[in-house]
Amino acid sequence: MRRAMLAVLMLGVSAGPADAQQALSFDDAVARLQSRNEKLQAAGHAVEHAQSEAGIARGRRWPTLDLNAQALRWNDPLVIELRDASISFPDLPIALPPLPLPDANLSIDQQDYRSVIATARQPLYAGGRIQAGIRAADAAVAAAQAQRQGEQGSLTLELVQRYFGQRLADQAVRVRQSTLDSLAHHLGDARKLEREGQIARAERLRAEVAWAEAQRELGDAQRQSELARSALAALLASDTTFDPTTPIPQVPRPESLAALQSKAQQGNPQLQRLAQEKLRAEQGVRAVRGEFAPTIGLLALSRLYSRDPIFEQPDWAVGVALDWPLFDGFQRNHKLQGARSQLDQVEALEAAGRRDVNLLVEQRYQQLNNALDQLASYESTRALAEESLPAQRLAFGAGFATSLDVVDAELALSRLRLGIASAHYQAAVAQAGLLEASGDSARIREFVRAAPTAEGEGHAE
Repeated sequence: MRRAMLAVLMLGVSAGPADAQQALSFDDAVARLQSRNEKLQAAGHAVEHAQSEAGIARGRRWPTLDLNAQALRWNDPLVIELRDASISFPDLPIALPPLPLPDANLSIDQQDYRSVIATARQPLYAGGRIQAGIRAADAAVAAAQAQRQGEQGSLTLELVQRYFGQRLADQAVRVRQSTLDSLAHHLGDARKLEREGQIARAERLRAEVAWAEAQRELGDAQRQSELARSALAALLASDTTFDPTTPIPQVPRPESLAALQSKAQQGNPQLQRLAQEKLRAEQGVRAVRGEFAPTIGLLALSRLYSRDPIFEQPDWAVGVALDWPLFDGFQRNHKLQGARSQLDQVEALEAAGRRDVNLLVEQRYQQLNNALDQLASYESTRALAEESLPAQRLAFGAGFATSLDVVDAELALSRLRLGIASAHYQAAVAQAGLLEASGDSARIREFVRAAPTAEGEGHAE
């Protein structure tokens, strides 16, 4: 009866096929991330917006052409008063006194006025403000592109964590299931030996406790696997879950820390963005300084149509226009001070960012080395753990080992397998983090594709 109950419990844990999942390679996951993730889409729109602003800045170099049309009608005729008016003759060789006109009112019955005027303006000099605006806009485009690259790098790193995190969680379920099956077999042996009087009841109880604990750990591993599956689906903006098919890659020893930090200083997207923000701030200072200089431009006017009842106006006019604000209540002085303060702020952030990037690279470098050291340590004890379990089982059956000895050997082998899988996962994440910090997140896919398969992960597709 107790054997039947034990079999039912074991079937309750291991029976029931897993729900069918959509197979997904890491390459496909990266492609899906780039096409579906909303954060990357928003970063792409930010680049498009910056490019539009750069087009506006360049447009300030070009001439402008305006068309102005008016059609007016007065409610009453125009009346011109000729009171105390006189006619003078300044261009005659003989000076004549002004000729007075009689007081009268001149009435103009035409009450309509119409005109169509085209005006063209071409800036010639603006104190360097136009060029500064163009350079600042180009820097804004580069900053947005660096921000998008950084967003893509961080999301790709997160994909590595979640994709291979699910692989790790699924592997933990397999290890826990194998441990449970092995302990169930040991429990069956213990029950048999107890009935035959070869072991005490306490030995069988130890086997039951170990089996129950393995059952609980399997349940925890299954829940962690489901959580990891949901996390991957959320990152890929999918309502369905996936079955990752790319194994966890093996990672070699990294190059020197100094070389990695040097690469990060040159290629880190956030540092590149801050460099462009610094350039924008510098151009902002230059643009404000240009406001102290005059603005000079060409002006051309063409009267395309005119119906003026009072004056006969010229058909065209050309000239040069100058605009030079001399006093504005010290507004430009304060703007210049603010622009310089913004430049100082960006420079301070850039200096702090460079130190932070060096620290980030060092942390991930140490994480990678620690994971590889753990792998080496596990390899040194692997042979002992794999040979200890069969030996303890044989000794237990012969009465030379206790149930606790078998359980300890089984759990030690389980911890070894989980430790190796976890170390491979930590090493892969650290390697991807180093590539992301150096601005080489595009190489993460190549690294995963080219790297050997981690121990216990089978063959890469």
